[in-house]
Amino acid sequence: MGHFSMEKSLNPGSALSGNQQLWVALIGPPSAKKSPILNAAAKPLREIDRHKVQLWRSRWAEWNALDKTQKAATPEPLQSRKLVEDTTVEALQEALRGSPDGVLCFRDELSGWLGSMEKYSGKGGAADRSVWLSSFNGGGYTIDRIGRGGAITVPNLSVSLVGGIQPDSIRKVAADAVDDGLLQRMFPIVLRSTTVGEDVPMPPAQANYEVTVHFLVHVRPPRSGTLQFDDEAQAIRRKLETRHSYLQALELLNPKLASHIGKLDGLFGRLCVIWHAIENYSCPDGLPEIINGDIASRVADFMTMFLLPHSVAFYAGTLGFSNDHDRLKAVAAYIVAHRLTKITVRDIARGDRSMRRLTKQDVLPILEQLTALGWLAEEPGPRATSDPVYIVNPIVHSLFAERAAHEQARRDAAKAALAEMFGRK
Repeated sequence: MGHFSMEKSLNPGSALSGNQQLWVALIGPPSAKKSPILNAAAKPLREIDRHKVQLWRSRWAEWNALDKTQKAATPEPLQSRKLVEDTTVEALQEALRGSPDGVLCFRDELSGWLGSMEKYSGKGGAADRSVWLSSFNGGGYTIDRIGRGGAITVPNLSVSLVGGIQPDSIRKVAADAVDDGLLQRMFPIVLRSTTVGEDVPMPPAQANYEVTVHFLVHVRPPRSGTLQFDDEAQAIRRKLETRHSYLQALELLNPKLASHIGKLDGLFGRLCVIWHAIENYSCPDGLPEIINGDIASRVADFMTMFLLPHSVAFYAGTLGFSNDHDRLKAVAAYIVAHRLTKITVRDIARGDRSMRRLTKQDVLPILEQLTALGWLAEEPGPRATSDPVYIVNPIVHSLFAERAAHEQARRDAAKAALAEMFGRK
């Protein structure tokens, strides 16, 4: 979460970064209950931050009670923060002046955070975006803006980020935003709509998490000031980088996903440091200098079996492979639900109500996209002037048999509900 300082504790030769900043976005509809998850994650930091603010207010009151001469000789106490919410770039910079360990930026709705970067037109908006991009890597930062009393130095522009956003909002952001890698820095976690809840006690994992966060705030770096991978961990890192390099071949299909995968090597190092700190936060002499293969292996499994599937679900599902995401999904669902063996432009025009307004110019790019994805194979029509016929790959139906049943049941239920609503038998 980026709330302990390790910026000078890593050996450059270990291929680790000296930063622990992570950006996480929970993506789901309103019914996914993103806010309770986010609030549970932020709860311990809110408690820590509340105590820090009370302490700062007490110190500032003492400083403010000094006479003019004493104030001139005594630096004004700076706020030390762990958490900021709904902050502007200016307020963030002020909070970081007294927070060399960095902060967590909590945004219940990330669309507001993304929109805040555009509050100034022209150079102002670009400058704000640049600050946020820099905060992902940490390090010293100097701000020189009119009306701020000259240059202000931030010892460590280090910000972790967690927030939620709805699929439609993130699709719009991805389509409209400058492709500068800001979105690809995030770990996307794709949530489904929740089912009916149960009134059960909170699992012990929540209490364990809160205790761990309180301890992590006080983690001490290793005495030597460096962390290194052992040989086993290095081998795991190299194997993972090879896999990521192979997966980046997806750039031909989805450049944004490939760009995200390209950042995973550096994020592996950050996660290893965090795992290492969690495992060893109680060591009185500071963290052990060696990150072992067991930790590296667990981090690699976490990335491969949890984070990467969510990334693929986000870039290939939520964002879609093209700007025709909703249309593409509708046509694919129609093929699966009706177990079609072939499809034409005319078939789509006769299909679901949502597809009947599509023109030939709308439909052909969608069919071409499905052909590129391996769903369809194009064949010439019966006559020279006919539109092509698209043959459905049989593998589609075997892979999506369960989805087909679910989709057909959903359609039947919708028809039944409409019939009941309008009093039809």
